Amino acid sequence: MDTIRLNHPHEILALFPYLFGFTPKDSIVLVALKGSHGIPGGPVARVDAPTVQAGLIDLALEFIDTFCVQDLYIGWYGANLRDMLDDRESVDILDTVGLASQHFIAMRTGGTGMVNVGLTDYESWATCIDARAGGWEELAGADLVRPFGELQAAPAVAQAVFDGVAPVGNQPLRSRERLAWSERREAVMASRAWRANKRRGVRLWQEVLDQLAAGADYVSAVGTEEKAGQLNAALRDVLLRDQLILFGVDEGTVKIGGISARQLTKKLAAVGEPSPKRIALMMALFEYLAERSDDDAAPSAIAGYLAWWQGDTERAMSNAAQAMNSDHHYPLAKLVLHALHVSLPSPKDIACEPSRECEPSWNTAE
Repeated sequence: MDTIRLNHPHEILALFPYLFGFTPKDSIVLVALKGSHGIPGGPVARVDAPTVQAGLIDLALEFIDTFCVQDLYIGWYGANLRDMLDDRESVDILDTVGLASQHFIAMRTGGTGMVNVGLTDYESWATCIDARAGGWEELAGADLVRPFGELQAAPAVAQAVFDGVAPVGNQPLRSRERLAWSERREAVMASRAWRANKRRGVRLWQEVLDQLAAGADYVSAVGTEEKAGQLNAALRDVLLRDQLILFGVDEGTVKIGGISARQLTKKLAAVGEPSPKRIALMMALFEYLAERSDDDAAPSAIAGYLAWWQGDTERAMSNAAQAMNSDHHYPLAKLVLHALHVSLPSPKDIACEPSRECEPSWNTAE
């Protein structure tokens, strides 16, 4: 991708819809202008924000940490800039988010990183630094509320228009969604009941794996909606989750019970090229379960990890993003997104050290 040159960072407010294919509405977007190792560009996050909530601080710091962001733009897109500027609580929180992000990036980069924050309703725009001084009347009187058209006249935006790139809606396109509540209610209720009883699921999962190994398709192996919910609930067991990852990439693994965390590391390191049929089947299984989950991160994260292992980056991204929507602290999903962002080779392409014995890296944060 060609480097996009901006006259100033706030041009991102106008350029964002052309870069990412949608026009944010009542939203806050986080745009990594520079990521790890100084690489231009990076990932984007969007949250619903008719008003700015204090939880945005944690989200922004997590975003910076996960993707090693060095330069960050934070944009608040609302319905009416006058109302946005006069909402002093939201402006104060947004300013605090910017300051906290700047401090965090400065600690990580030695003071070289930058954070900029802007607000717009697509008619006018203002910087958050100026918004500290007062509401709409004060900023308009000081000529600090600027027409949005001046941002749209930026060369970068003109180039995007010339290239034929156009936003297509108010929301980002999402390739994976859970089923409607009416369709997954039975599975979700079964999942909650399983968790309440604090049951483990090795035997339950082994039954499914045995059927898959015998040639059954994943829908038949799962069977009922109740069982789908129970399988999802069992994935709260991190060791079981990682045993299932091993089953997905290693055709020689038949029984998952009794495999310790140390053994997992050795076995994963010994895996060469995973069986395409096995890994595709397991990805489809976990995506099927994710559609029926109770807003759980595990099934989507596993599907994303297996897709990354296989080299299917688009599928890895969509699944990992769904997992992060459920739990933006989930380590396995963060691992996948970070790996994709820095173009880290999949595990099958990494020459592991045979003598090294440690638990899988994604377990350290759990």
